[in-house]
Amino acid sequence: PLPPSQDDTPRLRAAAEATKQRLYITLEGDWSTMTRDAVQRRLMGVLDSLSTSHPDLDARLILPSKGAWVAEQISELEAVLSSPAESGALDTMFRQRKSMGLHALDNVHMDAPCPPSLKVVGWDAKQCQLLPQGSHGAVVLGGTFDRLHGGHKLLLAMSCLAANRRLLIGVSEGPLLADKTLGDVLLPFSQRRERLSHYLTSTRPGIEYEIVPIVDPFGPSIVDEGLDCIVVSKETEKGGASVNKRRAAKGMRELVVDVVDLVGAE
Repeated sequence: PLPPSQDDTPRLRAAAEATKQRLYITLEGDWSTMTRDAVQRRLMGVLDSLSTSHPDLDARLILPSKGAWVAEQISELEAVLSSPAESGALDTMFRQRKSMGLHALDNVHMDAPCPPSLKVVGWDAKQCQLLPQGSHGAVVLGGTFDRLHGGHKLLLAMSCLAANRRLLIGVSEGPLLADKTLGDVLLPFSQRRERLSHYLTSTRPGIEYEIVPIVDPFGPSIVDEGLDCIVVSKETEKGGASVNKRRAAKGMRELVVDVVDLVGAE
């Protein structure tokens, strides 16, 4: 297993210092040998490092996905933050972008060394294949998802890794927002859905994403017979049990409850 490396911190912070608005981060390593808990620690370590040093930076994790090189396809990219050792992989990436008609990128070399476990942009296509397929065909989760923070991003990343076909996200609306702290300043549903969709598009392509409003704690989780798994945080674990109780009462198949520990990822 590849736990978060202390060597990631200077690399990440150097990249954050060079970024004004949005930083896309691709993770490497032999994912096929990693336990679920090791994957979660790996992702949390990256998110924690950036949230501590640059809390206002829009940091986005890119998960390896079926051999796809997601980074080279992101049209809004302006620069690649790299080390000289990455020149070969980046040359391939630049050629691919050119063949797709995308604009050229600035290549900014950073002083911080690049550990073998993390690169800011680009990865070996062979390593992409090592990411195991999601354990569940269709996964559901819910939340408010207002102004995405580290906890949201960890929950979404683990949900993307759990699904191999479809991810259904219920976004709180109406009555569910009535008792929210500072509920009057929450973004409207349309903006939260748009931001979620934009974030997920680069996180792990190849998955079908569906984002719907929910006005009660259950939403589609107790009516959609095609679901296999529900992802919850430790704080909302009881909600997963309540969903299964409702499904069982209707004669529906119970869902696997996948619990993500968000401690430290806020």
